[in-house]
Amino acid sequence: MLLIGLGGALRRSELVALDVADIEDAETGLLVTIAIARGDIACPVKALREWLDAAGIAAGPIFRPVDKADTVRDSRLTD
Repeated sequence: MLLIGLGGALRRSELVALDVADIEDAETGLLVTIAIARGDIACPVKALREWLDAAGIAAGPIFRPVDKADTVRDSRLTD
């Protein structure tokens, strides 16, 4: 349990909520599906959808740099 939590950077609640159906073996490791809950005041689901729509993102990286001209770039944000 500790290795999966560490490897996936999962919170305690995310870790204990995992079901067998949420994991899939992949060549590079495990694919883990987690749900992000909707919120009443600050909803991450609504905010993400609004960002994708406003930026015109349909595929590729979700989080991208925005240049000084307020243009969303095609590249991925770096850490």
